[in-house]
Amino acid sequence: MTLAQEVHLAEIQASIVAKVNSKYRVGQEEHGGDLWKRSPLVDDLIEEAIDQMTYALTLKSQLTQVKELLDEARNAAPDKPVSAQKLITRAMSYL
Repeated sequence: MTLAQEVHLAEIQASIVAKVNSKYRVGQEEHGGDLWKRSPLVDDLIEEAIDQMTYALTLKSQLTQVKELLDEARNAAPDKPVSAQKLITRAMSYL
């Protein structure tokens, strides 16, 4: 791998470690007990998967709205720079 790819991978790994550490500790505060003794974990996993799908579909919708707003702004820019700026600002609010 290239140096840039190695750096990118290291950044991802560091982010994952930090997020798992934080999430695990928050979960311990909220739920207590030992995770490895929790049963049945499959129900928790299904709930998390549903949450993930809900977040993913909502994000997809938001990104579609961003694209539409940016397309509108690009089309408005030559004739209506103020309108274009407002559309860009609205698009940015999703990010």
